[in-house]
Amino acid sequence: MKLPTLDLDALTTASRQNANRRLVRYLKEHFDALAHLPITQERLPHLIDQAGSITWSSDSPDATEYATQTLIHVLLGLAWWNDPSCQPLCSQLEVDGLHHDQRLHLLTAQAIAQGKRQQAVLPGMLAVLLDLLGWHDDTWEMDRLWDTLARLMTHRGLALETHEEIYRTYETDACERYGLPPLVHRELNGQEVLAYRHYGWRIPKLSDALAQQPALQRSQIVQHILLAIVFGRAFFLSAAFTEWMAALDQQTSSREKRATLAGLLTTYQRTLVEVVTHA
Repeated sequence: MKLPTLDLDALTTASRQNANRRLVRYLKEHFDALAHLPITQERLPHLIDQAGSITWSSDSPDATEYATQTLIHVLLGLAWWNDPSCQPLCSQLEVDGLHHDQRLHLLTAQAIAQGKRQQAVLPGMLAVLLDLLGWHDDTWEMDRLWDTLARLMTHRGLALETHEEIYRTYETDACERYGLPPLVHRELNGQEVLAYRHYGWRIPKLSDALAQQPALQRSQIVQHILLAIVFGRAFFLSAAFTEWMAALDQQTSSREKRATLAGLLTTYQRTLVEVVTHA
């Protein structure tokens, strides 16, 4: 008698889909844990699918590890290990003497803790963001912009000595995302920095290059950098932000983009306050 053949790929897919459904149900029951993301319950299955695909493609883990790793992608952001805000977490996982299960447990605990920390600082970060979005195109000051970006990065827990490198990373991401040429910065060597300080001259900031950009391009780059600082490097790829990205992409002027983002952030701010109050 000929035995029926089994499609192992189909079985694997079914197993993943079942795990995803369980994760969706679990996170809907604990939805306040995702308050650091502007995600709706309707978009949650799409985010789980995205996170699960990354988890599976990187390791093909067993069921427990699949669920755990996928949850971590949801909490920390897609491909979180490429996010500057998660680098301290990466270094903690390199501690000698931990076996695989211990590292996974530590990572889960740290991901949950980081989500809680982000919820705690988000109100202050959103206030800074909304203030910046109120600037007019003819009142931009590069020192003020850099100070605002640095304040946001500090709120996010990013060390001062990493700010310039992180800014470069997010600026490069923004230019690649919008098909813009790389920006040219005024770089000073060590002797020039000493000379500038000696004569009391203003030291150029990385954000100075934005002053030479047309208003729309500057708005695109700045908004990308702001949202990357607050919500993580891969925010624009995440299903949590699909509706936000669609709304912003429909706008054709810097003024419209600022107004749209301000509206989205204000609505999210109200939701966040309700969650914190409820907690």
